[in-house]
Order: sequence, then structure tokens, then C-alpha cells
Amino acid sequence: MVEMNGYSNKQLLRMLGEHSLWGKYACQEALRRKEDFVPFLLEAIDYAITNPKELADETYELYVPAAFLLAHQREKQAYTRLLELFKMEDVYSDTDGGASIVTFIKILLRDTFNGDTSLLPQIAEDPSNALWVRIKALDTHALLYVDGYVSRKELTEYLRYLFNEVFAGPPENNDMLRLVTMIAGVVQDHHLLELNPEVKNLYDHKWIEREAFGDYDAWLAVASSSGQLIREGHINDAIHDLAECGWFTEESDAKNFEDNYFDSTLDHRKAVILPFRIKND
Repeated sequence: MVEMNGYSNKQLLRMLGEHSLWGKYACQEALRRKEDFVPFLLEAIDYAITNPKELADETYELYVPAAFLLAHQREKQAYTRLLELFKMEDVYSDTDGGASIVTFIKILLRDTFNGDTSLLPQIAEDPSNALWVRIKALDTHALLYVDGYVSRKELTEYLRYLFNEVFAGPPENNDMLRLVTMIAGVVQDHHLLELNPEVKNLYDHKWIEREAFGDYDAWLAVASSSGQLIREGHINDAIHDLAECGWFTEESDAKNFEDNYFDSTLDHRKAVILPFRIKND
């Protein structure tokens, strides 16, 4: 590992957004300087939320490593910020950063969860949110059941409410069909057999995507199995997870990069947008 003690907080923040070895080094040092960096990382998320055009233009990506580092540290102040971030359609672009967020969204939320179990259902039920966002919100809410934040009774009653009231009747369009199918998937994944009648009703009326699970008997066989609950994982090594999802894509020569990094003629827009003041720098 390269010694980073000599770099200021501002320099490290500039490096954090780099898809290079120096991005990794900056992540390691940010974790070591936790007390200094948590406020900066939170502000990096805030900036993304309030500047959606820069996400759409792909000129700002610092929110990606910020989200992973905050989850690694189980920073509860990040939870509501990440919820707001993940409602933004530009986060789900095909860029490396967008793909990273999509892949890890449930775990990032799980590891920053602040105890408020009402927020994910609100997102899931809001028709103004994108389908992908609503599906992930429901899936993450079910994961809170695995972690013990939501009881089995609370989860089954909520899903029954969705089946019988929020999404009752024939799906209005393909998005609603996929959403209802996903709820049936949550029931199956977590073996919530109390909700078998509701799922069978979907099959009887052909209000479910049969391609997802097969016929009702096939769905029931899995739902009734003795397999373990869906456990997912945690962000225990933010740097490893960022690497796994392809964030660090540039294999820069370390010496050459260090010699040129702070050359003002270089274009580091994706890494150097620092819309907040750095104290003691």
C-alpha cells in the first residue's frame, strides 16, 4: 500500500472518484480518517441529489465510492440520503458507477439502515418512482425481515395489503404485472406460506408472469421448501466490493499518475467536483 499520510483531505477527495490504483489508495486512507471523512462523504451524496444534471451528464461520480465507504462504516446518517439518491433515474444509467449502485443497492441500504421501517414501503407504493426503484424497495424491505427489524407478521400483513388493496385486480400495464410478480417472489423467497391464497389468486386470474416461477405448483414447491432465507451480504470491504463491480477500471502507472495528478491542465471532472469547503486543508 502507498503511504497517504502526506496528502490533504482535499487531495484525497479528488482521488476518491478516480477509476485507478489511486482511487483505491484514497479509499483506504478515507476509512482510516473516518472522523474527518464521514461529513465529506455525506456531502458527496447530497451534492449528487441536488445536481441531477451532472449525474445525467456523467460529470459527477464521487457519490459511488462515497456510498460504499459509508455503508462499510455502517453510517446511519447515509440511509435517507441513499434512499433519495436511488429514486433518481440517472443513477441507473449504464455507466460503471450506475451499474455498481444497481448491483449493491439493497446491501448499501441494509448497512446504513437507520431504524425507520416506513420509508421503503412509501417508495414502493409511489407510482411516480421508476419500476426498478419500487421493486428494489420492496426487496430491501423484505431483507429487513431477515435482519429482525421487521417481524414476520408485519411483513406478511404488509404484503397482503399490497395484494388486496394497493395492487388489487388486473395489472394496469406490464410494469404493474412485473411488480406484482416480484411480490410473489418475495413470498416465495422468504417462505411466507400464509400468503399462498393471495398468490394462487394471481395464478388463477393470470395476473402473474408465469415465466418467472413456472406454474403455481412449481412456485409452491419452492415456497414450501426448507431452504434458508435469502441472506444477501454486507459491505464489509468497500474497496473489494468497488473492485468486484468494476469501479476501478484504469490500471494507471502509479508513479506517472502521481507526477501528473495535480497538473491543473488535466481533466478530472468526475473526481474533483468538491462543492463543499474542506477545513484544515
